[in-house]
Amino acid sequence: MSTKLKKIVLIGDLHVGKTSLVRRFMSNFFKDDLLSTIGVKIEKKEIVINDDKIKLMIWDLAGEYLDKGIYKNYLQGADGAIAVFDCSSPKTYKKVKMVLDSKELSNLPHVVVANKSDLIKDETTFKVNYCFDFLTSAKTGNDVEVMFKNFTEKLI
Repeated sequence: MSTKLKKIVLIGDLHVGKTSLVRRFMSNFFKDDLLSTIGVKIEKKEIVINDDKIKLMIWDLAGEYLDKGIYKNYLQGADGAIAVFDCSSPKTYKKVKMVLDSKELSNLPHVVVANKSDLIKDETTFKVNYCFDFLTSAKTGNDVEVMFKNFTEKLI
């Protein structure tokens, strides 16, 4: 069984739940009062997909990098990006769309993740108004592991 290394970068505005998504995926744990990420936090996890060992390096970027354009530097060598927005905050969706339209992400495989699905009151209306690949909740764990594994499959 061969081992492949994949670098995945999480991008998104402040407080959209990037760190909570990573924590849920890494250790099936959720904490309401996480502090904002400063700089970048790198986590590693090995998973098996189709008889291949995949070592994921997950780069959780600070949300303020989105405004400053610094995230572009962290995309170097990335195999893919996960763009996260908060279901309860339309402005975070607009920021993610702006980044996805940039030339830095145009050739990089990526997915759009609507996080905090536990805050949606009308899921049908939500799905009509936003374009995304996965609807997750780091709080409940809904589709977090599915999202990471499906995206990794797309990369190999």
